[in-house]
Amino acid sequence: MEGYVESIATGLIAGINACRIVQGKSPVTPPRATACGSLLHYIAFSDPDNFQPINMNLGILAEGLPAASQEIKERKERHRKKVEYALQQMERWLASLQA
Repeated sequence: MEGYVESIATGLIAGINACRIVQGKSPVTPPRATACGSLLHYIAFSDPDNFQPINMNLGILAEGLPAASQEIKERKERHRKKVEYALQQMERWLASLQA
């Protein structure tokens, strides 16, 4: 990953999983609809022959918006909805880890 935030985010997930493994728990992965999940998916499933380090961008953020949001014509509003949805998914995922 390029960028400080991306490196910190992926390192944080690696640290969480290292702790989980030591505790005898299974590793976890954030949902693909989140920035962290999309970054991890990009790293794990990109074509190794054409892999390029990247910063987080909306192009790799997985689709997953409700159908009504996908029909929004204005790009800026569509992106805002996509980010809002990603944040909701991250909050839900984090809450599930505490259960």
